[in-house]
Amino acid sequence: MKNRLAPLALVAAGILALTGCGDPEAEARESASQQAEMRAALEASAPRTVLVEVEPVRTYDFYERLGDKPTATVSVNTSEGTEQADVNLPMIDNQADPGATYSLARGEVLSMSAQIEEGAAGILCRISVDGTVLVEKTSTGRYSVVSCAATIE
Repeated sequence: MKNRLAPLALVAAGILALTGCGDPEAEARESASQQAEMRAALEASAPRTVLVEVEPVRTYDFYERLGDKPTATVSVNTSEGTEQADVNLPMIDNQADPGATYSLARGEVLSMSAQIEEGAAGILCRISVDGTVLVEKTSTGRYSVVSCAATIE
């Protein structure tokens, strides 16, 4: 009876060794790998902070002397809809921070356009995600229009 179980025990030991059962290091590596995959999936689905900025190009001296700011009409389009406003340039939010921020998911598209109304020789638009500029464009000339669009990644 002893001799018959010996080959069976060897086969069982081989299977355990090949599958990693009972090997704490292999189980820890697999668990760490699964945790890393879950973190990556969560990060990929998390909304991104998108900054939209509009600035004047070459402000006219007489506007600066009078204390006036250049103005523009700005339209921003997201999956939530379109916002349009007449703003002083450079555009700032309610807390006096540059631009306007949006929270968008990866794969969403943000597009915008801006037209200089008065006070500058042109206009610039910029779209950034987490401090990285995705697109920046400039248009010059009286009443010039600039457009920017980006897919959030």
